[in-house]
Amino acid sequence: MYKKYIILILVLLTGCSHTIEQNTQNNTFEINSQQFYNTTCIIYREMEVRGNSMEPMFKNGDNLTLMQGYYDCNPVLRGDIIAFNDTSRDTPIIKRVMVFDNDSIEFVQYDNYSSLMMVNGLALANSQDKPYKFSERQKSKMLVFIKNDSLIANSYLIFGDNGGKDSRSFGAVGKNGFIGKFEKIIE
Repeated sequence: MYKKYIILILVLLTGCSHTIEQNTQNNTFEINSQQFYNTTCIIYREMEVRGNSMEPMFKNGDNLTLMQGYYDCNPVLRGDIIAFNDTSRDTPIIKRVMVFDNDSIEFVQYDNYSSLMMVNGLALANSQDKPYKFSERQKSKMLVFIKNDSLIANSYLIFGDNGGKDSRSFGAVGKNGFIGKFEKIIE
């Protein structure tokens, strides 16, 4: 009985959400994880949006809460809005994580000037369901990071909703460039 309480206290101290089940046959305990995020590695910062690459979701001048360090102790999920350290700029850029290294990727011709990226059989699209179009130059840049119809290991493609500099410009990125995850708009 005391072991169950000790385990519960340890789970609560780690900031994790778990259920604990006792196996009465061999007097052991099982801890089953549920979806959670660990807050012990996060610094909360307010940031102002500069630019329009994430419109209409975020507009120039909006204030957001950044969970800096979030990815030091939490997984990257599809659709996460991140602050990314673009080394060619003085300030981080805001983008959405859209493609993972285990996704199936192919390009299909859209018109005479562009192609669509198909991810797991669906056209990659922004939050307004408008497909991202890739010029031949952008497609060639992407193909450098695609092997056997998937991204190279431990890489992601990140995109803005309304153009701007994103993976179409600089290719696949690693998690080491993720500064943090945006939580919400501060009203």
